[in-house]
Parts: sequence; C-alpha cells; structure tokens
Amino acid sequence: MEISNGSQKYVSLPLNPHPMEGESPPTAAPEPRESVDIGNAPQGRLAGRPVFPQPTGLPASAPQGTEGTEAKTDGPSEVRRPVPPEPPAFPADEGAHPGVKTEWWYVNGHLKDSDGRRFGFHEALFDTPDVISGRYNIDLPGMPGATMLDTAFLELDAKAHTQKRILHLHMPGADHPGLSEGKLDNRFDSPMGEWQLRRIDPSTIELDKPLPDGKLHLTLREKKAPLMMGGQGEIPMGPKGLSKYYTHSSLKAEGTITRNGKTLDIKGSVWMDHQWGDMSMFDPWKGWDWFGIQLDGGRQLNAFNFRNEDGTSLQTTLGISNPDGTQEHLDEFTVKPGGHWESPVTGACYPLEWTIEIPAKKATLHVKAYHKKQEVPGNWPYTSKYLSAMPTYWEGACKVTGTFEDKPVKGKAYMELLGYEERKDDGEKAVAEARKLVAAAESHDPSAEMLFSGGNRQQG
Repeated sequence: MEISNGSQKYVSLPLNPHPMEGESPPTAAPEPRESVDIGNAPQGRLAGRPVFPQPTGLPASAPQGTEGTEAKTDGPSEVRRPVPPEPPAFPADEGAHPGVKTEWWYVNGHLKDSDGRRFGFHEALFDTPDVISGRYNIDLPGMPGATMLDTAFLELDAKAHTQKRILHLHMPGADHPGLSEGKLDNRFDSPMGEWQLRRIDPSTIELDKPLPDGKLHLTLREKKAPLMMGGQGEIPMGPKGLSKYYTHSSLKAEGTITRNGKTLDIKGSVWMDHQWGDMSMFDPWKGWDWFGIQLDGGRQLNAFNFRNEDGTSLQTTLGISNPDGTQEHLDEFTVKPGGHWESPVTGACYPLEWTIEIPAKKATLHVKAYHKKQEVPGNWPYTSKYLSAMPTYWEGACKVTGTFEDKPVKGKAYMELLGYEERKDDGEKAVAEARKLVAAAESHDPSAEMLFSGGNRQQG
C-alpha cells in the first residue's frame, strides 16, 4: 500500500519485513493498492517503536534452548511456537508490555447493594502503540498510539445500561503514563474521575470505577489460582498471532457504591482477564463469540468461538476452572445462536440467546442476555472494518441454565459478541479518520480526543 503526504511517499512493509534467524525473506511483494493521502504524516511507521513482524517463525521472546522445538498450534492457525510456551510470570506479567501490538485488561462483575438492587459492569482498558496497525494489521506511517477505556454499568432492575468509551492518543513511541510495567497498577483519567485497577497484596486487587452519578469501589479477593488459557497461558488468537492469556475467574468482591451522594455496601462476584501479544485482530476472520461463565457451586468456564467471514466456526478454545482449583482445557465444543436483536444505534444484529454443547463434559448450557441494550458502539465510522479506532461489539450480563456432567446447573455470565455489524470499505471515511487521528495526537489537545470518544444510556 502506497501512502503519500504531498511530495513524499511511503510504502507499507510486507507482513514479515524482518525475517527471523533461519527464515527465508518474503518472496512476494504485497498486492498493490491505490495510493491514499493522509496528510502531513511523519516519516516511519512507529517512530521509536519496533516494527512487529507476523510471528510465522520462532518468537524472538522464546526462552533459550527452544530452537528446533517448534510445533504447530492447535486448530487452523499457521502460527508456530516453542513447546511448551512459557507461561505468564507473576506478578511481573500483570503489568504492561509496551513492546507488543495489543494488550488489554478486562473486568466484569455481578453485584448487589445493601438495598437489594442488582448491577452489572464491565471495564476494558486497551493499549496499543499504533491505534490502527496494532488492531487491524494495516500499515499506515505515523499513526499515533492510544490507550482506551470502555466502561459500562448495568442497572438490572431498572433495565438501564450506560456505557462510555474514552480514548487518549499519544504520538508514536510515547508510553501512556497511567500504565505500569512489572506490576498491576493502571490508572486512566476520564471526565468522570480517575479509573484505577491495582494490586495491593498477593491475593487482593482493588478497582475504582467512576460512575456518571458517583463511584464504585471494590476490593477483589482471589479464591483460586488464575486459569491459564490453553494450559500454559497462551492461545492462538484467530489465524494470525498468539495471545498470552490468563483469567481470574472467581474474585470475591466487596466494597461500596456511591450514587447521588448516597453510599451503600455492595458485594458480588467479579471476573478479570489479561491478554497481550502481537496477534492480528481481524485478518482474515470475522469476529468472535466469548462467554465468561460462573456456575453456582464454584465452577467457571472461559469459552471462545472465532468465526470465519461466512459466520462458520474457525476455532474454539475452552478453559474450565473446577471447584477444587484443578483446570481443564478443551477445544471441542459447539455453539448455537438464537434470539436476535438489532441495535438501533449501529444496525448490528446480535444473537442474544446461545446454547453451548460440551460433549466431553456431558454439558448443555443455555446463555441468555438479561437486557438487550448492552452494546458498545465503535468509533465512527461504525461500519469500517479497517480504520475504526475501536470496533463495535455487544458486551453484557447474562443468566445461565442447563446441565453439566448430566446434573442441573445454573449461574451467570458475561458475553462478548464481536463482528456482527455490516462492514463496508469506505475509502474516503477511512482516510478522513486517519487524518483526524494524526491531527489529534499532534495537537496535544484533550478536546480533540473526544472525536473518538463517546457513550450513551439505553433503557427499556
């Protein structure tokens, strides 16, 4: 792809511009595309950040002594990795990894206050050194980095859902000051107040979440060891790239909620994920369906279904944390969607009732949304697959019924549905967004970042 800014032109690099030791250089150039002008873009792709090759060979970060021990990952992915992959190290890997393409910390919860009112919430803190290439594997020079927060709050009894998306841009090569390496201590400034996620001792995490009319403070205590997805804390994230991935699937939550000046005690159950890696997020697949399930009795399931462009299943990954703390990892399960709802905001059509079949566990689980209107609209343009700074998705609280090991079960879940909007390639809109991203980062004007931030409240 050739990109110009007047007299200068830049050519995007092939997918693997820097072959690793023992790997042949690319033999074919990228397919030529029409030139686009994104304005006064600075020279270079990340200006102070490494260019991330597609990990088709032995990862540069592989532990010593693993050369020659590569093995193909399960499923259709063409990515190779050392055997076995090196698991996350605690507490160091709870912190930020500024050298990777994409990283996020994710938290959801089911809560009840001392007056009996029920709530749900979800938080997703993303960090990428290149807001476009980091998520979509598209090479545009001079794209800024970004740290982004999706924050949502569900009032189950009032059937009201409030969500906000806040994006902080920074020029290439600049780390976001709110993230810490080597420890979990993340902070994010929002118009509602400072958001914080931090570890305070080996078994306790604290979350401070601003609300439009107050704040939520939670102390989260671990009851079991983190669930290592894939068995070693690593999974193929679609067909191109690996993701380090661990889950705190059963955190006991206690704290306070303050709304309109009134403070009440609150408690419940919280789930926390952390993923990072050099995965390509949308190439060439459609999206995913994710289920974080907490069954009564102390069993949790983390289930991913990655979809092809035609909607068929491309890859499935399942982790199970048993009541006694043992863990299981299976790739054989099926999902069946139903109960569709069309968003009045984006036009996306989401299946909000699902049946999950796990033959090896004699399990059939039915997952149904508590409230339909729990969508997180993406940044404009909603329908651009390639250059929207953040995608459109549905993320919400659900109830669970069914059987597990032939016994009746019930529980709760959070469900994430990605890639259900109609995607259109609109070159003019895409280029306009790229120009705005560069201008906002160069201006250092916080108000410019609001071009890519937003939120809404939906009720009923």
